[in-house]
Amino acid sequence: MEKNKSTYSIREVLDLYLSKHKHMKYRIKSQEALMIWKTVVDNYIKLHTKTVLIKDNVLFVNTDSTVLANELSLRENELVGKLNTALRLPLIKKIIFRSGYVGSEKKNRDKKDNINNKLTVKTLNMIDKAANNIKEDELRDIMKKFLITSAMHSKSK
Repeated sequence: MEKNKSTYSIREVLDLYLSKHKHMKYRIKSQEALMIWKTVVDNYIKLHTKTVLIKDNVLFVNTDSTVLANELSLRENELVGKLNTALRLPLIKKIIFRSGYVGSEKKNRDKKDNINNKLTVKTLNMIDKAANNIKEDELRDIMKKFLITSAMHSKSK
């Protein structure tokens, strides 16, 4: 950022903040990677897998069968490439496929309800209002995630 400049775009401020707080950028991109999974795989894989977490640049994915877990492990490099391309960042280094509980979309609703229970309606409305002023879709989504994460983090202190 230029020192003499008096106004900055949200992107400039967010980029500056994330450059100073690398852990936040990693957490935001990790959450994004968990959501992007269903957009980079085909419908069959989408229905029979569930992303669990990302730890140390390793994505853990549950499958509902050992056969599918084995097949996907053979396609690991391809899937890592697709994810990193979609993220525009080489975040994922490895994917571990495990046979386990995949569950249903109800879990995602429960997670959203959990966020809503932790944050007040007023806070969520303020976040929506602030983020909805951003015209660029990707930046708006990043800002919403960032603000929700920050609000939840400050509320847990």
